[in-house]
Amino acid sequence: MPSNYDQFDLLEELNEIGGKLPHQKPRVKNTPKKQQRDRRKDKYNLISEPEVAQALFTQRDDIHTLDFTYQASKTERVWLMDSLGSFYDERWFDDVLQVIKGGKEASVYQCKGNTTTGTDFVAAKVYRPRMFRALRNDAAYKEGRGLLDEDGLLVKDHGKLKAVHKGSAFGKAVTHTSWIEHEVKTMQALHAADLDVPEFYASNTNAILMEYIGDEESAAPALIDVGLTASEARPLFQRVLHNLEEMLRLGVIHGDLSAYNILYLDGDITLIDFPQAINPRQNRNAYAIFERDVIRVSEYFMRYGIKTDPKRLTTKLWSARYPLTPDFDLAALDPDDEKDMAFWKKTQK
Repeated sequence: MPSNYDQFDLLEELNEIGGKLPHQKPRVKNTPKKQQRDRRKDKYNLISEPEVAQALFTQRDDIHTLDFTYQASKTERVWLMDSLGSFYDERWFDDVLQVIKGGKEASVYQCKGNTTTGTDFVAAKVYRPRMFRALRNDAAYKEGRGLLDEDGLLVKDHGKLKAVHKGSAFGKAVTHTSWIEHEVKTMQALHAADLDVPEFYASNTNAILMEYIGDEESAAPALIDVGLTASEARPLFQRVLHNLEEMLRLGVIHGDLSAYNILYLDGDITLIDFPQAINPRQNRNAYAIFERDVIRVSEYFMRYGIKTDPKRLTTKLWSARYPLTPDFDLAALDPDDEKDMAFWKKTQK
């Protein structure tokens, strides 16, 4: 069994998307109600073993014709082809070379670029269906954010809005797309302002193509994996603060910033991962979420002898743009996240 099989738990993935692999025959509209009821006879709505077998071995014809350098497991290959197949068909990239970051929210792949982007490599961020289940306390981030469709436009369709409210499978898919589009819009706005974020190339309902940060052999490491000298750390800290300050000016708070999602390459930094970004003007939890970002980043650089008071720094950056309203809904914190719990303990002092 492939070593990365656990990253692609097929049974769970397929249950979350209704037991169907994309690119198979589309669902028939106006399915009779009796047929719908028959499908839900299983109390837990689990797919059967024959359906799992079919999902494992039934693949699109073009999967067999592609010979990517990256040798994915059969299950991962199906998921990659569905998420990246349209980009490949449209010649956004020529090959998938390797996976450079894996996680419960998304995996990132290094792809071989071409004249479409004019770059040697492209990064493909492929989301997992379970991503938005992992964001159990996402209400604090969704406040003030409109629901976006695959074109980045506000969803006004009553049926879609109702599905999201009910939490149906279709509603979850609409929400999934909205999170991706919010990340896309954030990246575009920050890159246009010459901030340190990857350039956006293209997106679909489950993936984003963006600028690759790294060299031919490996992607740029996260700051958490880099050893710095005090003289190296100080200008990097100042650069991070510059990004935070400019993001506030543009009405953006990262929402989950730390040394884990700041890349480092040849003395430069790149901020990544923006699905939870919020607007400080529209979210009542904005101050505390921003303070958490500042604290996490500051604590990393304080290891290298940089003297700073994260709380006073937060107040200084914030008050330059917005009135001080540090109210916070503690329900926004994840009790299973060590960093969130450490932050909560600090608020109790």
